[in-house]
Amino acid sequence: MEVIRRKRKLAAMLIITEIIDDDRDEEIIFRELAESRKEVSAVFQKRMNEGIYNTLIKRHLRDEEEKFQSYFRLTRERFSFVLSLVEEDITTSSYNRVKEPITAAEKLASTLSLVKNHQVCLQSHLSIEKNS
Repeated sequence: MEVIRRKRKLAAMLIITEIIDDDRDEEIIFRELAESRKEVSAVFQKRMNEGIYNTLIKRHLRDEEEKFQSYFRLTRERFSFVLSLVEEDITTSSYNRVKEPITAAEKLASTLSLVKNHQVCLQSHLSIEKNS
């Protein structure tokens, strides 16, 4: 019986030692990860003030319906309507690395801009082929 008790105590001590070592290893890993993280790029820090959405849309297109419609091929009312339809699906909440994610309005504006540019390129390509 004494031998079994000693073996159990030894096993318990080994398990406790292993747990302590694992905790130390985790601390080392977390410390190394924290040290290896890069700072947020200045480009991302300035996005709220200098990004295309704030510069182009909020400062220039928002007050001019004709330019807004020409740029997005939607009126502001339709833009708001489309946004209300998709906003819940395309909204991203903040998390560790992204404190201020791109808003749903920014995502929609970017998507519409890309679609418009793609259409313009496609039309240009088709007209070149047609003339050839």
